[in-house]
Amino acid sequence: MQISYKWLQDYIKEALPQPAEVANVLTRSAYEVEGVQAVGEDFVFDVDVLPNRASDSLSHEGVARDLAALLILSFKPTNPELKTVNDFRNSDYIQLSIDTNKCRRALKQLAIEVEVGASPDWLKERLETLGQKSINNVVDITNFVMLEIGQPVHAFDYDKLAGKEPKEITIRMAHAGEELTTLDGDTYELSEEMLVIADGEKALDIAGIKGGQVSGINKDTTRIMLSVCSFDPTTIRRASQQLGLRTDASKRFENNVPAEMSRRALDRLAELMVEVAGAKVSADVCDVYPQPSKPYRAGVTPERVNQILGTDIATDRMVEALERLGCVVELVTPREFITQNPKKFIGATYEYGASVLRDAPEKFDCSSFTSWLYVQGGIALPRISADQFVYTERVKEADLQPGDLVFSNTKKQEGGEIYHQSLEYMSGTEVPGGVDHCGIYLGGGKVIHASRHNINGQGGVEVEDLSTSEQFKNITGYGRAPAADTEHIVAIIPAWRTDLRIGADLIEEIARVHGYDQIEATLPVGTGEEVRTPESTSSLRSGRSNVGIISDVLTSLGLSEVKTYSLVDIGDIELANPVAEDKAFLRTSLRANLQEVLEKNGSHLPVLEADGLHVFEIGQVFTKEAELTEIAIAIDEKEGDKLVADIFSQLADTFGISIDPEVKNGIGTATFADIESLDLPDVNLP
Repeated sequence: MQISYKWLQDYIKEALPQPAEVANVLTRSAYEVEGVQAVGEDFVFDVDVLPNRASDSLSHEGVARDLAALLILSFKPTNPELKTVNDFRNSDYIQLSIDTNKCRRALKQLAIEVEVGASPDWLKERLETLGQKSINNVVDITNFVMLEIGQPVHAFDYDKLAGKEPKEITIRMAHAGEELTTLDGDTYELSEEMLVIADGEKALDIAGIKGGQVSGINKDTTRIMLSVCSFDPTTIRRASQQLGLRTDASKRFENNVPAEMSRRALDRLAELMVEVAGAKVSADVCDVYPQPSKPYRAGVTPERVNQILGTDIATDRMVEALERLGCVVELVTPREFITQNPKKFIGATYEYGASVLRDAPEKFDCSSFTSWLYVQGGIALPRISADQFVYTERVKEADLQPGDLVFSNTKKQEGGEIYHQSLEYMSGTEVPGGVDHCGIYLGGGKVIHASRHNINGQGGVEVEDLSTSEQFKNITGYGRAPAADTEHIVAIIPAWRTDLRIGADLIEEIARVHGYDQIEATLPVGTGEEVRTPESTSSLRSGRSNVGIISDVLTSLGLSEVKTYSLVDIGDIELANPVAEDKAFLRTSLRANLQEVLEKNGSHLPVLEADGLHVFEIGQVFTKEAELTEIAIAIDEKEGDKLVADIFSQLADTFGISIDPEVKNGIGTATFADIESLDLPDVNLP
């Protein structure tokens, strides 16, 4: 993405360092700046934003926020100050509906008395600095808002929309064979898997990708329907691929623009329409948001942060780092929170399958209630009762403390089934006695839980005596969450950071803001892993997996182990919700990945004073038929094929197994259906 140095300065109170230093800071701790170029009186950074940061960083505001946090500068976000009128109401002109679950939110607002013309110099300069051609003030404003905030927006000529007022606007799936001519004059045939914004008669645009000619803005336009939506990323990516039509808007939508950003983007769009195009807008907005999401919360203990990073960062510094990135941070001891707050939710509605993110705290089922309370306290308790059973430590009834969990098997099916194994947390782990219900012990023999049988059969959250509760007649265990009595840093995640979901994400952010260069290299402590020494262990077996043993042997032969992405741009199995266009499939082989490793690292050999690269990877590959384990060895050196074949031969001789690798261009691969089932002998390292 092209980022303007002068534009970044608008969001930061203090003077920025020189462009070269800004590029260095961003590259060290945020993104890869691939180049800096002087453009007039400005400088433009070519910033490579990775998919995990695309939701917040494909915008000047997002990059500026990160930069301010890293440099400990004062960040000034965009705060629209919209001047509205009472002359009309948007709802009298627009009737908005969503007819598909592929659109998460839609907003429309009417702007009247619009004067379409040339853009002011400041707007032209901003766009032209980034290589964008100025078209007119209305179109330029839509491009400006997208580059500023990261949310694509659009403007429709209201008077070209079909029907009488209020005009019906629907976000729907396209009809099979429906055609649309885009603003640049190209006609596309659409399929039923593609989204459109339509009036009562026709599609107006290919939603999330390109506007249609039929409702385009021209010099005679005076009334404009301002439009901001949030779409399902996978739907946009697939439509873009099928049509061969990739735009700045589709790039952002396919990387998951948060629905919570939509209203702010509309306010900014309307503000600039008033300021630049002389428009009038009403205070009310047509806003359809079927399933609003609540903020994510993630927690981690300060001790865990310092243990992972090998640092001694003070807790207040950790809190400050997260706050600078836009998080609202609290210090919470989980058990205290859980014991002090659950009674507030007595009487909340019971709903089987209630979402922790969307329905709580108004609606719960049994395990969403316990999960939600623990998440508020900073512990990511799994969602399903059987997984909660496996996640927690077993305690005896006599040792129960307020805040511990109580599990039961009601044998009444409760809308689901009795789980005898963990489903997601540690899939397949046995749950003795089975679990289909859970609650939180409050002390004094009381338990609080959500059940359809509570509140005289109406369903909801209720406190009962544990000894007499019908739902806990068959208790199968008591559980205590780890670190329940340890203070946690709990961060309420801002909507724009869709990549922050768990405690490990918070640790990474603290490390980035603290400064990777400030973290000293130290030996890990407290890992609990066995240390192998000549005195204690002569072989590699020692309970280790076959993959680990083979890895150690290959390392002892002089190869370096690498780990590459399992997600690639082509394969047999496509993801339902990929993080990016080039990571939409599961890999079928490690060959292409190791080829990329050789190509990217070959240029560094002179610096390392090395003759060639010798690497290997052992990882999972995925075909239509099965999930397999593959060993891949790559050598970038003369006679690479021979050297690779010799290593595979030595590996086969070492373990007494048959290996038939495919060797080509210095890379060899061998695939196993179940590598852990191989009966490998004890092996001593050379």
